Amino acid sequence: MNAEHTRTELKFSRDERLLAGVRGAVEHVANRHGLTTEERVDLGVAAGQACRAAMVQLDENGSLCDVIIDDYEDRVEVSVESPRHPKSAKIETSLGSLAAVSLEERETEIEKRVDRVDRDTNNGRERIILVKYFHKNPTHS
Repeated sequence: MNAEHTRTELKFSRDERLLAGVRGAVEHVANRHGLTTEERVDLGVAAGQACRAAMVQLDENGSLCDVIIDDYEDRVEVSVESPRHPKSAKIETSLGSLAAVSLEERETEIEKRVDRVDRDTNNGRERIILVKYFHKNPTHS
């Protein structure tokens, strides 16, 4: 296990093809720390779902979503941040397959795959932070 903290920062647009790159980056970091295949896939899928939810918030004027992957001694954190638009329902209907799953279903799927999910909204930006511990989360013992 690598105890050195690293940070990977990605920016992406509404192009659904970019989700594979985000998932690959997340799974690579998880692999470096010895997570099992199932744990890596769970974290990658959860990050992909969070990115899909963020894409719904992106407008057609070039707004970007930020993904930050931090690894620490005991965990990996994936932060997905996007602008919060009041007209998200209109944007959502224009995204076709991106919006096929409801936000509630997507959040339930995410929460099943990681150890902790934190959310906040600040200065017109919405952020979700996914946490996967390398060992069993002490609060769940």
